[in-house]
Parts: sequence; C-alpha cells; structure tokens
Amino acid sequence: MVRKSVKKSVGSYVKRSVRKVGEEREEKKDLLESIPVDKIKNEWERQKRERAAAAKKQREARAAAARKMKRRREEAAKKARAMAAKIKKPKPLVELPKLPWVAIARVVIGLFVVAIVASMIVSLVFAVHLCEDGTPYGQCSDTHPYVCTDGRLVLAVSKCGCGEGEREYKGSCILSVQCFDGTLEPECSLTKPLQCVGGELVENAGMCGCPSDYEVVGDFCEKIEKCVDGTREGFCSKTKPYLCSGGELSPKASVCGCPLGEIGYGDLCVPQSEASVREAFDHINSLRAEYGRNEILWDSRASDLALDRSRDMFVRGYTDHVTPEGECAKTMKSDYGLSSKEIVAENILRIWYASGLPAPTLDPMFAVDEWMTSRAHRYNLLYEFHERGGLGCYKNYCVFLGVHTKKGGFGDGPCSAWNETYWETAPPLPGEA
Repeated sequence: MVRKSVKKSVGSYVKRSVRKVGEEREEKKDLLESIPVDKIKNEWERQKRERAAAAKKQREARAAAARKMKRRREEAAKKARAMAAKIKKPKPLVELPKLPWVAIARVVIGLFVVAIVASMIVSLVFAVHLCEDGTPYGQCSDTHPYVCTDGRLVLAVSKCGCGEGEREYKGSCILSVQCFDGTLEPECSLTKPLQCVGGELVENAGMCGCPSDYEVVGDFCEKIEKCVDGTREGFCSKTKPYLCSGGELSPKASVCGCPLGEIGYGDLCVPQSEASVREAFDHINSLRAEYGRNEILWDSRASDLALDRSRDMFVRGYTDHVTPEGECAKTMKSDYGLSSKEIVAENILRIWYASGLPAPTLDPMFAVDEWMTSRAHRYNLLYEFHERGGLGCYKNYCVFLGVHTKKGGFGDGPCSAWNETYWETAPPLPGEA
C-alpha cells in the first residue's frame, strides 16, 4: 500500500515538472516571436550609414582645409619672391677691377718651378764640395758633432749628436762622467751644495745653492740661526720691537721700531700716553744725579699702582694718601706684586683751574717740577735709599711711588692722611737736599 502511494506521488511530480518546462519553452518562444528583429536590424543599418556619411564629410572638410592652406602658402611665397625681385642690390663702394686670374696662376706656377730647379742646381753645385775630412755637403762628420757646410765643418750637436762616451751639455759634447749618486758631471747633485766634478762630489754652494735654513758662504753652506718665531739672527721680528739676537728675541725699539700707537723708550715700546710719563721719570733721575743720589729703576708694579691710585682719586673725587675705605699704597702694594719687605713712599699732585674746574690733563714733567718746590715731596723724590720707582698720571692727577727696602725708612708707617703742619716745623732730615 505504501509502495503504491509513493510511486503515485513520484509520477505526479514528474508530470508536473515536464508540464512546467513545456510552459516555459512556450513563453520564451512567444517572447522571441514578439521582438521586432527586422526593425532593430533596419535601425542598425541606418546608424551605420549615418556614421559613414559623417566620416566622409569630415575627410572632405580636412582635405578642403589642406588645399586652402597650400594655396595661401603658395600665394605668400609668390608675394615674397615678387618683393625680393623689386629690391635692388646695393652697388659696391669700390668697383674691383677684374683680374686675369688664369695669367696670375700661370706666373705663380712658373716661379715655383724655377725655385725648385734653382734649389736642385744649388744642391748639385755644393754636393761636389767636400769638407776636409771627406764629409759631403750637409752630412754629419764621423768626428761628432760636426756637420759639413760650405766646405767646412760646423758644430751641430743637436743634428749630429755626440760620440761614444760623450753627452750633450749646453750645446757642446763632454765626457759622460757619473758620480756615485747618479749625478752627471758637471751638474749639481740633489743633495745641495754638492757638484759632480771628476767623478766625485764636491761642495759648490755658489753654483748649486743651499738647502732651506742655510745660506751661501763662499763654496759652503752655513746654517741660518733663527729665533723661535722664525726670525733670522740679527734681523727684526715681525713682532715689534723684538730683535733676534743670540737665538733669543730681545726688545730693541731703537733698531726695530714700535707698533702703531706706541713709541720707543730706550729699547722698549710704550703707549704714546706713557711716553711722557717715562720722560718725567727720566727727569727724576736727572734731578737725583744733580744732588748726588743713585739712579732708581723703573718698576712696572709701582707704576701700575700709581696709575690706579690716580684714576681712583679722579673717579671718586678725593685727594689723599688714604682712600675713603682707609687703605693706602702700603696696604694695596701686595695686589700689584710688591713684597712685604718692599716699602713704598707716595707723592700726589692734583691740578685745578683758577675757576675751580679740574684741568683736563696733567703734564707728568710739570708734576715733577711742582713736587720739587715742596719740601716733603722733594725729600721723597730724592730719598737716598730708593732703589726703584713708578709714576702714573690720569687726567689731572699724578702719583709717584718710591720703592726701597730700608726698614723704618721713609713711608714705613701706618696709613695716615697728609700732615702739612709737620713739614712746616720739622727740622732738616738726614740726607735731605
């Protein structure tokens, strides 16, 4: 019963499927029959013809444009030729005569032939003239380096060369001699000042020169002595005022001069502003000599201290041996390199105009002369135990510092202000001028 029902169901399904496929085929057939194939084909043919007509029209238009452009170019070229034909060529400023070039060429060729023939004749004539050793004209002799010319032998090294064992040297032939280092006689060796002579190397500085850092002295070379900066012995250095002497650079302003802005003071160079101070210091020594005192030496430490003391008093507006802070040259000297055993004695001078305004500049020479008119200041300038000294001026202030080592001597006391009354009443001091 079950098999029968299944078989019936499968059969009905198959029938339905076959009927459905048949219906779909009928529908597709009806659809294809309904499409207007002829109409579509006719439309496609029409569009094809239109495209072909448009392309033909475009080609014809291009050809017409090309023909038109060609005609324009031909017309422009024709006009240009016509205009060129109308332009007249300028006549030359000078009419050159027409030359008979053929005749001229014939003359030139004739002269050339005559010259060749003449040269051959001359060669034949001189060929019969032999030199004394039998050498034909124009040939090199077996006896080098001579050539036969006009019946005589003439030196011609460059043409004929030299004989065996000889070489050319300055237009002549010499024996080829070589020294052990390969130098040929009589040339100079690479090792100056040696020259190859007779197969041996000998010194000849006059001809062969000397190595660097050496100079020619006769036939020999002597080493040039130089200082550390390369300055030759006895010459001035580029760094003025130094002179190279004994292998060392020493100041020699009197010989080598001074740099710009400085002037000579003995063998030293000092700023132009310092020159007047040095002259005044020399004046102090001349005054000491007049009074039988020893010469004192310039001490740069004391002069620096004196200059700073002058500048400090000008800037801060006071005139005293003691600063507003209670210091004096004695307490300040160590800052300038002066030892505790070196005693400094100070002179001060300030110049004012009568109106009360400070003088712009104080002449150091004037300051020394002014100190000589004051008993205390003169005593310091001429103090017999001074060994060194320094002088410094700034604007309208000048300071002198004498330096000695006598314990308890002049200046060896505490910092104190100036006491004019003491010097007015004090008895003559030992050694006072």
